[in-house]
Amino acid sequence: MDGKSSEKCRACGSTEEAIWDSDTGNTLCPSCGTVYETLHLVSDDFHGNWKHDAHSYLGSEMVYKGSKWLKGAEWHLENHLREHRKLISNLCTALEFYGRDRATYHFEAALANGDYRWGRESKLVCAVAIAIAMVEEKKPEPITRIAELIGETPSAVLRQWAQVLPTLDLHIRPTSSLLLLGTLYAYLLDMLSPPSSLPACIINNLTAPSFSLSSALETAERIAGFFTLTNSFSLLPSAGTACGIFLLAIETQKGHALSLSTASTLADSLGQRFGIKGSTVISRRRSMLLIFSEWAALLPWASLPTFNAEGSSNGRSLWTTNRMSAIIRYIGDVLQFQYELSNRRGSVEQQPSVDEPSSSRASPAAETPTSTTVSSSTVSWLTPLKSRKRRPRGELSAQRVISLLLQPTRPSKLPQIDPSESPEDVQDRLSRIELQVLHGLGSNSSRYRPLTRLEALTLERGGQEYISDEELFEPGELDGYQNSIDDAIMLSASHPEWDDIVIESRRVLAGANAHGRNRVQSGTRARTKATKAGMRDVGQDDPTCGINDEDDMELDGDDGEDLAGGGQRHSRSRLSAKPAWGNEKGGNAEEDDGESDKDDTMFFGKEAYLGFGLFPGWEGDDPDTVRYFESMDL
Repeated sequence: MDGKSSEKCRACGSTEEAIWDSDTGNTLCPSCGTVYETLHLVSDDFHGNWKHDAHSYLGSEMVYKGSKWLKGAEWHLENHLREHRKLISNLCTALEFYGRDRATYHFEAALANGDYRWGRESKLVCAVAIAIAMVEEKKPEPITRIAELIGETPSAVLRQWAQVLPTLDLHIRPTSSLLLLGTLYAYLLDMLSPPSSLPACIINNLTAPSFSLSSALETAERIAGFFTLTNSFSLLPSAGTACGIFLLAIETQKGHALSLSTASTLADSLGQRFGIKGSTVISRRRSMLLIFSEWAALLPWASLPTFNAEGSSNGRSLWTTNRMSAIIRYIGDVLQFQYELSNRRGSVEQQPSVDEPSSSRASPAAETPTSTTVSSSTVSWLTPLKSRKRRPRGELSAQRVISLLLQPTRPSKLPQIDPSESPEDVQDRLSRIELQVLHGLGSNSSRYRPLTRLEALTLERGGQEYISDEELFEPGELDGYQNSIDDAIMLSASHPEWDDIVIESRRVLAGANAHGRNRVQSGTRARTKATKAGMRDVGQDDPTCGINDEDDMELDGDDGEDLAGGGQRHSRSRLSAKPAWGNEKGGNAEEDDGESDKDDTMFFGKEAYLGFGLFPGWEGDDPDTVRYFESMDL
């Protein structure tokens, strides 16, 4: 042993100096014998004490086999990059932003120049890269929306923004007022610490036991996210908007509006931080209250006092403390309502946008007594992207239901039913999809199915008692239940046992008088083997009846209807046939040709009866047929 090394043992934690073993060429720990460094080369065919596992040779902690671990690390790097590029693409798609390549460039530049870890930090860098690309495209970056999509808070995204900008050597400030809200929060905490230079009215309101400034900051962030989604103040300086939002958040946290003097004093104090006049802050606050009043009017449970700046001679009276407090009380409900709608944006093809009934009416934000102009799209939100997947059934009806819930006071788009109109007119005016919506609202059903004809008719008439028996079936609907001639012949041939159930013979009056009865020739012939055999067997016992397969069976109907054609009144029909053999005297048909006009008697089995297209189970089911055969002298 003629060499030493000063290393700490990674196995036992010994601080003794490692020793060098010149015989084996290894650096060893004197306490446990762990190999620190080996210079001993082992050939591939040497096995010795080699165990081929992590703890293998002379107690070493880890043995790396070749460069496989380096290849694995490279593969993981490419996998991470691929996943984050996909994340950027999905976020840009959700935000309807087409600068995906620019955002990917910022993300890769931040990874190359900065020291960021994979995971939550890299995800925040993706969000910041998209926000920076949106600012470069002169679009308002929805920090709140981006944070919601990645499952983070807006404050975390803004903190990462401040770290990424020096890495990219950029001097870009976010246009959103969220970054300035934290500055105002720290400014108020500084001003409230003794000795405080703020007026006593502000100190008393901000230091009350029931008031929390941190909760007001959270409310301000929610309000800022709301206005970012509605894109209301994107064209205005963010400093004045941030001051107005923070002032409104303080009032929301207190549950009522501040007095005019206290609100003006607090607006001046907030504006001093950014060099803004207090009148500008009050003006933004009024515009925000008007927007919230529009949204509160859409809530079905909100009872908001109506006021209009156009019809009032004194605009100052519109901004009394009581009226503003009525709006402030519903700000929390509006924020929650908008949050739920934005979360369900994928349930329908396109979320309804709330517009004014009259296009000539100006938006309330433009009617404020200030010179500030606010975006006209005050009550709208981000619409979802069109998915390539097939939408489930009932989306149109779901969209109508959501429109009805959002605007319960507006006239319904469904056509109104006039009591003087006939049911046919109502059916023409009401479409099937509108009836389906009404059916879904009435039954609270979450799944929609097409209405049947009777269900639609019940909804139109207002109850099933208003539907007569004649309207239960459409004209010609029952005709499809009758068997065709071919089906009847096939059934008679495949089920000969049915002849035992039916009376073996029926006597039918046949023939036609020579004085004016129009004989309707039927195209039906009883050609089945069982039918002909049964008829001839009967004819041998009773020579007065006969039939030949070459002769036509004719219908002599008193009502002029063809029984084989599916006539409704078959109970009065007569079956007549020209006898081919046999008569009352038992002679040949050729010899008794002169007696052809006489009514002859012929018998039919069930196969022959089925040949006319009637049901197999006619006996007992059809009362007309039963009465008809009971009237015969059998």
